[in-house]
Amino acid sequence: MNQRVLSALIAIPLALLVIVLGRAYLAATLLAFGILGVREFYKLAQFSGYGPSERVGVLGVIAFVALGYLGLPQTVGLVVTAVVITSLVWQTLVFEGQNSIANSAITLLGSVYVGLPMAVALMLRSTGGGHAGFGYLLIAILTVWATDIGAYYGGKALGKRKLAPKVSPNKTCEGAIMGLVCGVATGVAVRWLGAALLWWPHLSLGHSLVLAV
Repeated sequence: MNQRVLSALIAIPLALLVIVLGRAYLAATLLAFGILGVREFYKLAQFSGYGPSERVGVLGVIAFVALGYLGLPQTVGLVVTAVVITSLVWQTLVFEGQNSIANSAITLLGSVYVGLPMAVALMLRSTGGGHAGFGYLLIAILTVWATDIGAYYGGKALGKRKLAPKVSPNKTCEGAIMGLVCGVATGVAVRWLGAALLWWPHLSLGHSLVLAV
């Protein structure tokens, strides 16, 4: 069995369990993966010769998860500003200002790239008192997995034209199209199933298509 499919078969039930248990469990899980994720991001940056402020970036991820849990989207700009200023100060004091702008930019990118989607996921889970939010978050997760698996197998079976050979040599246009088709189909299927189970009775077909894309 392909590793992608096996990972999905293991991860989907675990993800469903965390989502069902509620926002506190979801926040704790996202926080753990967020810290691991941003540290891996900075390791990749270090291989390219950059020196991001890892501690500042980790604190940024923690702040993003916290604002998502508390439902404070208006504080996103404050977190971004704090990460930028703190990173610049840290770079100046520790690295004596060498490449401080580039390193601070990488620090901010990692923090936002990893932390902001997690904040959005937590706020999405709270939509409609949490009842509708379960469905919205579920459709997002399942469509991402379906897109990834569809793109992989579609590209493997039908792929001929390279999508971006300099960035990712194995990605193909056919795989990207199959990923999009699988993602949209999954979004629509989950919408119909959710409507049948009364997860989100007011979610239209158009809304489900937008969320899937």
